[in-house]
Amino acid sequence: IKNIVSSVSSQIRGAFSSESMSNLLGAFKKLKDELQFTKGLQANETMLRQMGIPNPEEINAKAHSLEKRWGDASNNVLKTANVMSNGLGYSMEMSMGTLENFYEKGGNLNGDMLEELQNSLPQIKQMGMSVEDYLGVMTNGAKKGMSSENTFKGLEQSIAAIENLDKNKLNEI
Repeated sequence: IKNIVSSVSSQIRGAFSSESMSNLLGAFKKLKDELQFTKGLQANETMLRQMGIPNPEEINAKAHSLEKRWGDASNNVLKTANVMSNGLGYSMEMSMGTLENFYEKGGNLNGDMLEELQNSLPQIKQMGMSVEDYLGVMTNGAKKGMSSENTFKGLEQSIAAIENLDKNKLNEI
């Protein structure tokens, strides 16, 4: 009996060892993360349906793909694409394609492409620029080590200077 008790006691200690508990906690954390991820996908799809997007599953999958590849939260990608769609008359597919294109070109080197685009859209339209041109300028600035804020200020100043040129001087150029 003493040997049996000792064996059982040893097995119980092994079952509750710090390594076993750590593994168990890790498994619970992974499960929690997976459930949060699923909840996020469902929330995105609901948001897309509420916006009247005809193909929410495809758009959601694209946003999730961008999140996995580039690290920005899929709901933020979707919100930016929606701002582009509403502000420029783009389809969600076109907005998502534009974002993907500029992620691939390095447009998010400063880590703020989505935020800058959301905040700057009215000024971009006022300057008469396309989003693609704007993102191209911002990407080039980031590749040269400039902050997004300084690149945008320089862009605004350049356009203002061109607008203030005398028409005769502008024709000479």
